[in-house]
Amino acid sequence: MRAKALGAWRWDALGMKAQFTQEINRFYWDAFQNLTDADRVGNDLEEITAINARLEDLRDVTTRLSQMYREAYLREYSPYWLDNVLVRYENLAREFQKKIVAVRQARRQYWATKTLTPPQELGFYLQP
Repeated sequence: MRAKALGAWRWDALGMKAQFTQEINRFYWDAFQNLTDADRVGNDLEEITAINARLEDLRDVTTRLSQMYREAYLREYSPYWLDNVLVRYENLAREFQKKIVAVRQARRQYWATKTLTPPQELGFYLQP
C-alpha cells in the first residue's frame, strides 16, 4: 500500500507542477501587464508566492516526496545509492525556493518603484 501512495503522490506532484507552472506564468504576466493597478499586481504576486501559494506548495510537495521516497527506498534497499537519487528532489526544491525569493524580490521592487522585473528575466517566457 505504501508504494501505491508514493506513486499517487508522484503523479499528483507532476500534475501540480504542470498546472501551477502555467498559472504562475499567467499571474506574473498579468501583473507585469497591469502595473498601474496595484491591487491586481499584489493579488497576482500573492497567488504565486505567499503562505500556501503555488510556489510554496510545489516546494513543499517536493520535500514531502523526497521524505516518502527515502522511507520507501530504505524499506527495500541499503542506503548506498539513496543520496544519489534524492539529489533530484533536493535540487528541484532548491529551484522552487530560488524562484520564491526572486518573485518576493520583484514584489518588493514593485512596492518601491512601481515596476516589475521583466517576466523573461524570472523565467516566465510564455506570454498569455
